[in-house]
Amino acid sequence: MNIYQLKIDLKYIEPKITRTILVQDELTFSELAEVIMTAFNWSGGHLWQFSFQSSGLIKGSRLGFTYIAEKYEDGFDTNEDQLEASELELNEILNLERKKIDFEYDFGDGWIHNITLQKVLEKDPNINYPICIKGARNTPPEDCGSYPGYEQILEHYADPKKHKKEIKEFEEWNGGKYDPEYFDIDEINEEIQEMYN
Repeated sequence: MNIYQLKIDLKYIEPKITRTILVQDELTFSELAEVIMTAFNWSGGHLWQFSFQSSGLIKGSRLGFTYIAEKYEDGFDTNEDQLEASELELNEILNLERKKIDFEYDFGDGWIHNITLQKVLEKDPNINYPICIKGARNTPPEDCGSYPGYEQILEHYADPKKHKKEIKEFEEWNGGKYDPEYFDIDEINEEIQEMYN
């Protein structure tokens, strides 16, 4: 078993909202989705899928892309030809350094995460995997209206005197204050460890 160092950036946002994680190459894509959602503090209450550019010759390919997602008991699928996330290990797709795939969370807001396999490492017996080793900035509030809604929230917090009313309404809806720069790696790893150990 090898360890993958994955750098994950939330697309279209500057400064970057990012996480770097170490995961076993034998994790399934369903398990990787859980780790990513935990590392980014997503609730997991929305649909998600992975996608990557492909030759179009393998199952799950459509218009040059291959999709990986979960099948649901009621038969609902984002793509009938998609690959089954719970049956596919990372090493079957992510097997070359610098290879990239995308992870989309919440098809309504459409949060796209760029994932890059930075390094393939040997397992360290002193580390409990998966683990987040680096990161920056807080994840956008869920259901905030995608990128335009998030930008508006940042604008309001940038000038709190001018937008006192909007901030108050947002915090009532959000269930508390929001700090776009907040990032606590220990808190994230505690949650990841609860899931896997």
